[in-house]
Amino acid sequence: MHPLGKSLATGLISAAALFVVVEDWRGKRDWEAFLKEQTAKGESFDYRRLLPPPVPDEKNFAHIPQLRPLFDYERNGTSGINVQRTHRDPKANERALALLRIQSDQAPPAMDGWRHAETVSLTAYRDYLRTDKSLARPDKPGAPAADILIALRRFDGEMDALTKSAKQRPQARFDVNYADHFAALLPHLGVLRNVARVYTLRALARLHTGDIAGAWADVDMLLFLADSIGREPTLISHLVRIAIVELALQPVWEGLATGRWTPAQLRAVQERLAAMDFLAHHRLAMLAERDFSNLMMEDFLTKDRKQMAAMLEAPGAGEAVLFQLAPEGWLRQNQLRYNRVHLEYIAPIVDVAKRRVYPDVAKEFGRRVADSQRTPYTVMIHLLLPALGQSTKRSNAAQTAVDQAAIACALERYRQANGKWPDTLAQLSPQWLAKVPQDLVSGQPMKFKAQPDGGYLLWAVGWNQKDDGGKPGVRREGNATRNDLGSGDLVWRQPMAKR
Repeated sequence: MHPLGKSLATGLISAAALFVVVEDWRGKRDWEAFLKEQTAKGESFDYRRLLPPPVPDEKNFAHIPQLRPLFDYERNGTSGINVQRTHRDPKANERALALLRIQSDQAPPAMDGWRHAETVSLTAYRDYLRTDKSLARPDKPGAPAADILIALRRFDGEMDALTKSAKQRPQARFDVNYADHFAALLPHLGVLRNVARVYTLRALARLHTGDIAGAWADVDMLLFLADSIGREPTLISHLVRIAIVELALQPVWEGLATGRWTPAQLRAVQERLAAMDFLAHHRLAMLAERDFSNLMMEDFLTKDRKQMAAMLEAPGAGEAVLFQLAPEGWLRQNQLRYNRVHLEYIAPIVDVAKRRVYPDVAKEFGRRVADSQRTPYTVMIHLLLPALGQSTKRSNAAQTAVDQAAIACALERYRQANGKWPDTLAQLSPQWLAKVPQDLVSGQPMKFKAQPDGGYLLWAVGWNQKDDGGKPGVRREGNATRNDLGSGDLVWRQPMAKR
């Protein structure tokens, strides 16, 4: 090599090395200054403060024989993406994963008819169960509800054991290793959602056959299953909990629509629903997303960057190269900007103490992310934050639905006692409902309007922040109509109860 070229190459290498040193110093300095500033304000970034408390084994529903094998494994490694897990009893784990599983290659029919004031088609579900050859069925189809109960007899023993265990072990703490952050195994969530679907189906069938006590017991179990993960800090746990409660609302709605719930049952489910705070759970999940992201960044800096980048499934070569080869300072700058945006936008979307949700803040956050320039310092913002803003919309809808279902139970109790609906929701308090929940978005009372069919409409302002007169937002998905949480009102429509 020519001496001049050699000298130039040496100079470039030295300049690059100096650049990395300076970037690393700047990144570490800025991140540590941010932590010091926020800690002085009382902020904590330690994920361990968010974890569910320990539960004595004898009271822990997660440790019953049907569920404990899900987490009965040996670990080879400390934490994060590099951990290898080997189940001590693979067959027991397979049985746990298959708990109450219906063996069908078809998708199950929808169970969200309460959103549209519709009953679930038990005929469609009877036909769906007949695709599982292991389930009993009459030679000739009979009444759908009766046929469904015959098919579900295969699960009676397991369901009785689960229900009995829920009474004996009223608390739950699944053995999730949260130090693994986004690489943590969460096998119980899919199992619980599957179990909840079967309990919902049996509750609906029991309602139609007149077994009201049995239907109520199944609804009670559904709410217990939802609460069993109510202290888990992961966002996916929050969303699965919402899904389980939304399943439970179908038999609650159908029992109201047919006038089958007793005043005692109405009061019991009302109290269970009124105690559910999805806004607080949402806040917990958002803090955990932030703190797990920080924990993941520490893994990036101390472990195999290539594997960690693959875990993120970075969408482009630029992001993959950044996370694998970038100076430590660039990763610290990403971490700093991610946390700043989280504090400035994600945290204020929901005010748990005031029970308010602020769509304008969420929308401004979305614009901030969409308009921000992609730089080596902002990759984390674009990869991790957009989904968090969208999740608030789901949490708002879930909390509103739970509030409306509790109000619906109080309204039915009022009607059974007085022979008519109240003129306003305010008349429910305090005798029928200690405090009537407000509209989370507007901060005003929900709207209530009697209907010509003898029923009523109950609605809250939706994400568009305007009163659409009790009309929900809808969208088309193929041949199906689905609620659009981004438009229209959040509506609970209850027809007059008809036995």
